[in-house]
Amino acid sequence: MFQSLQGSSLNSATPQDFPQEGHDSLVTKAIFSPNGQHIVSCSTDHQVKLWDLSGNLLRNFEGSNGHTEAVRDVCIQPQLQPGQTEQDRLIISAGDDEIIRLWTRNGKKPRMTCEHGAKVRALGFNPQGNLFVSAGSEATLKLWDFQGHLVNDDFTGHEDWILDAAFSPDGHTIASASADATLRLWNLRGQELAVFQDPSSNDWVYSLAFSPNGQLLASASGQVIKLWDVNTGQLLRVFREHTDTVYDVEFCLDGQTLISASHDQTLKRWSLDGVVLRSFNEHHNNAVKSVSVSPNGRQFISSSYDRTVKLWEIDGKLEPVGSMPRQDKIPEVEELLKKACTWLDDYLWTNQNVSISDRYICSDVLSDE
Repeated sequence: MFQSLQGSSLNSATPQDFPQEGHDSLVTKAIFSPNGQHIVSCSTDHQVKLWDLSGNLLRNFEGSNGHTEAVRDVCIQPQLQPGQTEQDRLIISAGDDEIIRLWTRNGKKPRMTCEHGAKVRALGFNPQGNLFVSAGSEATLKLWDFQGHLVNDDFTGHEDWILDAAFSPDGHTIASASADATLRLWNLRGQELAVFQDPSSNDWVYSLAFSPNGQLLASASGQVIKLWDVNTGQLLRVFREHTDTVYDVEFCLDGQTLISASHDQTLKRWSLDGVVLRSFNEHHNNAVKSVSVSPNGRQFISSSYDRTVKLWEIDGKLEPVGSMPRQDKIPEVEELLKKACTWLDDYLWTNQNVSISDRYICSDVLSDE
């Protein structure tokens, strides 16, 4: 299970096992709650889970009311609205089944559902907690209020899947990252304000993050991270130490450092001048899918193809969170699947004609290697 932050060794190197309620497939996203006391995770096993930091499973959002396909993203309402209590705080999840589900902490079924109408890859609340955005395979953004009503779906301009989206720290604009190799900036009326593009690269942009002051954008594409000036659109710097696809990037609370997650099985912490300050290598030879920094800025969590979520200290001390349990498999069939997927893996990730969802068809099999 998760290890408690109190009374545990920060230098412990042996993760404890998750309880049997753990995910049984790759963990696509893990994030902190606004108070930093809980973690929400989602997975290709169709499930969304809420945990406390001691490893107790507080809620499993699944079953007849849950997702029917892989869950690709999850977000939590950062600010409560008038009339809401802490028990009403929304957890929003979406993925390949094209339905956005709005859960409350103790709800046995979604408080609301929204039909996005396409596979969803990105969700994000505004800082005020009254609006959220969704985006995915149809290459447009959709803006919703916290009650699940569509506010605006006229964000057109991208030419391929949108893989990430985020509100600016002031909530006035939205940035989106796409497989069309661009970042775009929008106002809430759906007007395109700027396009950020590196003419030397056609790599998909998997992730983006605003700096805490809203003046910088970081993006992850190919094997690099790029730093942009929001006001001028200028590409300021390219960070090049990863050796495989970078899936996620996030600013630390200080605004002076970044953390990235990569298919090369590592996380890296960077200074804004592109120097690697620390490399984290404990995901047991599997790709790292996401990173989330805690509200107090002292820890971060990562999720991986190895079916784990790990909790780290920003200064580099590892606090293992735990390992998800594996299901029993038939050895002969598993060996055949691994051989086939090993042969296919390079093709899936290098052929631009392969759809984004198909790139992951072997992830569960290879995550056990």
